[in-house]
Amino acid sequence: MADDASVGLRRAAGESRQRQRHPAMSRRVYTVHVTVRSPFIFQGLDVAAHGFDASAHRDELGRLIIPGDHLRGHLRHALAALTGGVTSIECTALFGTESPKGMNDAPARGGLLIGDLHDDGGPRQIAVYPRVALDDATGAAAEGAVQQIELAAPIGEEVCFAGRLVLRPMQGLSASAAEDLLRTALCMIPAMGAAKSAGFGEVVPDRCGLAPLVDPPGRAFPVAAGRWQVTVRFDRPLLVNAERLDNNIFKGSTVVPGGAVKGTLAAAIDDAGGAALLDDAFAALRISHAFPLADGTRADRAIPDAMVASHAVPVFDEGGDLLAQLSKHGAPAFPGDWKDDVFDAARSQLGRPRFAERFLSRGRVAIDSTGVASDGQLFVVMPIATAGTRWRFTLDSTGAPDALRAAIAAQFEAGLDGVGRTAARMVVVEEVIAAPPAPAIAADEVLLLLETPAALTDPTDGSILFDQYRCYFRAVADAELLECWARQRMAGHYLSVRHRAFGNQLYQPFELTEAGAVFRLRLRDRERLRALLVAGLRPLPFRTPAMTWRNCPFVAENGYGEISVLSGGAAA
Repeated sequence: MADDASVGLRRAAGESRQRQRHPAMSRRVYTVHVTVRSPFIFQGLDVAAHGFDASAHRDELGRLIIPGDHLRGHLRHALAALTGGVTSIECTALFGTESPKGMNDAPARGGLLIGDLHDDGGPRQIAVYPRVALDDATGAAAEGAVQQIELAAPIGEEVCFAGRLVLRPMQGLSASAAEDLLRTALCMIPAMGAAKSAGFGEVVPDRCGLAPLVDPPGRAFPVAAGRWQVTVRFDRPLLVNAERLDNNIFKGSTVVPGGAVKGTLAAAIDDAGGAALLDDAFAALRISHAFPLADGTRADRAIPDAMVASHAVPVFDEGGDLLAQLSKHGAPAFPGDWKDDVFDAARSQLGRPRFAERFLSRGRVAIDSTGVASDGQLFVVMPIATAGTRWRFTLDSTGAPDALRAAIAAQFEAGLDGVGRTAARMVVVEEVIAAPPAPAIAADEVLLLLETPAALTDPTDGSILFDQYRCYFRAVADAELLECWARQRMAGHYLSVRHRAFGNQLYQPFELTEAGAVFRLRLRDRERLRALLVAGLRPLPFRTPAMTWRNCPFVAENGYGEISVLSGGAAA
């Protein structure tokens, strides 16, 4: 499951060419209300809570929720009945369609963004609602078929859920028409949640609707050119850069790729009528990865794990010099079981804490044309809880024209809707300050740490990796590679097929060097390396054709290839 937002610039550029927006429509924001009469059950995955077989879905603040995807599915089903099917102009505009077969990058993306709906979070009387299956032959209770359902509100009580709904500009559909369709669709939903056949989840239509929402003004964002440090929060669980844990389980990352922010920003500028600004100047804009903060410090940053994992390196004392110990050892060993206590000790000495992540897992299933779950289409996603957490990234607008910087400032001040698979809203929460300059390089030999993954080697190159790294650093930094500690992985599937970086007729994954790699370099030009501390490592500058954002998502402008100096200069 690739992070679709990480290639959002390419998506936005393609959409601005393909989509003719309705002239009277720009982004509109609403509060959507849905009132449900108890009993109802919007079931979470924590089925063992308090002895229930089916527990109510709650957010990280303990509020009852209706998942946004659940409401989205009901709205699509209602509108299909209203407008003549899921392929109608209205359904396509609001909900989009899949890419046609044989097309790698031509989906029709819907203009409707819906977050989770939640109740007011007030105390409610919780009870047990038992259900039992009856044996067809005897009429008695079937053995082992008793279900204990959490009753989150007394029977007959009406609970109002509210959430955020955003309408993007859409082809052939005006704002007023979209509003009327959604209001009508809300009134057409008879019931929601599980156990509807038993009378659960009755929707109260006269207490459902849309209300325009005016967001409060955000923090001022600097329009002047330069490198800016930005601290943000997200309004809901976050699912970006998802990792496949199993065939149908996907875990979100705590680190938000710079491309996820940049792609969302591109879409917002395009929706505001700024498609002409999405040119080479925007492509050159650099947004670093956003790291979660722990006690004001960026957490989950890379550590030199390949060096730390060496069998020869002991568990480190608090007063010991980690880098001095590491630099005395040669090639690392890679044990099958890497112990957290070793890495936690390294994180403590390097001042790079681990983020106390919390996942809010939820099940998802595709519904077929008959309204039942599609066979083999059940999967689980694990978004990151975001309440009380802030993220920090750096935006470099050096060289951007005035009009583009003004558009960027306007969007950040307003807040960005649509980050990641949960369409989270990103809001700037602290004063934007100038990012610190790159440290001076104090020696001719340095240990360089790769902070974020980077495409530094070529999977079609048959030479050994050390030689490929040596050629790379000679080309980009005029430096001699003396030693390296690094791990690689392949990034293929969707990303490789979609981008076709290696030619239209050849499937070839990208070869990424993992964050945490360490390179010992002898420098000929210290200032050249110092410039790379700001610009990042670009993928394979000597490759033909050049790897840019058009054919590779792992470019420095999207936050990949960030580096810092471990020794031989002030640590970045």
